[in-house]
Amino acid sequence: AIVLGLMLAQGIVLLINYIDNTYSSVEEIEQSLGLSVLSIIHKIDIKQPKILPHPTGRSSFAESYRSLRYALRFAEVKRKIQAIVLTSTGVGEGKSTTSINLAIAAADSGQRVILVDTDLRRASLHKALEIPNTQGLTNCLVEHGDPTTFLQNTIYPNLRVLTSGPLPPNPVELLDSEAMRDVVTKLRDVADLIIFDTPPALMLTDARVVGQLCDGI
Repeated sequence: AIVLGLMLAQGIVLLINYIDNTYSSVEEIEQSLGLSVLSIIHKIDIKQPKILPHPTGRSSFAESYRSLRYALRFAEVKRKIQAIVLTSTGVGEGKSTTSINLAIAAADSGQRVILVDTDLRRASLHKALEIPNTQGLTNCLVEHGDPTTFLQNTIYPNLRVLTSGPLPPNPVELLDSEAMRDVVTKLRDVADLIIFDTPPALMLTDARVVGQLCDGI
């Protein structure tokens, strides 16, 4: 009975390990994907604010985004990284929080940063930053307007935001248009770093469509 119990326990452990498709360490991620981890964003207490009140704070949460900011700069050795897409695998994983805090950290270093809400299904940046969203990216795409005229200042120096604008019935068609290419080109002329917050990549194609216009995802 003891031997059978041990064999059964070992079999269960092996089965769990076999069906577990999660990563348990940074080293495992890098070995499996062949990619370098830029930064680790630490979990925070649910009672803590998700948006950095001050980017130079000494918390591990703030330090995570400073580390990510510097990692992106070091990644510019081979080519300049000016426009990036930030996405996630699923809903509620913190991509918008990361987009905003990375933008704040980069702006604090003196970079001219533009944060663009390209989640034309569940726009959220305007709510987090407490700014209006009556006009924005969709107005640029539909009316072929100059995106710089729709940029909004924030309480953070060097950080401007292009909100989503009214949510359209055809997000992918708008993002995969010549008008969107024109928006990205014009924003490159007035910013050192452009961050595009997009919907989850495994659920929708939006991130891949916008990613074709940028320097990295």
